[in-house]
Amino acid sequence: MAIWLIVGASRGIGLEFVTQLLGLGHIVIATARAPATAPQTGNSVGSGSKLWDLARGPNGNNLTILECDVSDEGSIQRFAGQVGKLGRKGAVLEKGVIDVVVLNAGVLVYPNRISELLVLLSIQLSYLSMKLQSSNLSQNRLGLDLLSAFG
Repeated sequence: MAIWLIVGASRGIGLEFVTQLLGLGHIVIATARAPATAPQTGNSVGSGSKLWDLARGPNGNNLTILECDVSDEGSIQRFAGQVGKLGRKGAVLEKGVIDVVVLNAGVLVYPNRISELLVLLSIQLSYLSMKLQSSNLSQNRLGLDLLSAFG
């Protein structure tokens, strides 16, 4: 069972990734631009609310939904902080490992904010990695590897 981070999961390909991965029993951290607008009932309308339907489904306990609007600097920084909180004892990233990252969100504005997201995610993963190194647990260099690929 792997831990997946899907950035841009509220509809389309991102939502399908989340659906399939949960069905296979994986742990998924999914992002959406406005997850606070989750419907309170099972009668969902629109594609964004389908992500919340998955959270209420049979494998919903394996799904963590976080806010991240890649077109907003503040949202990206808050997202990085939320990822850090998932590293606390008993949280989904207690061991500090995200196995796979799918960057499905994007903006058609220059400069591309996905690169900023990668930098913040890399910093967060580096912090978790340093924390784990002191505990003699394995490191996750995914964020650094992704960052160097865009270097």
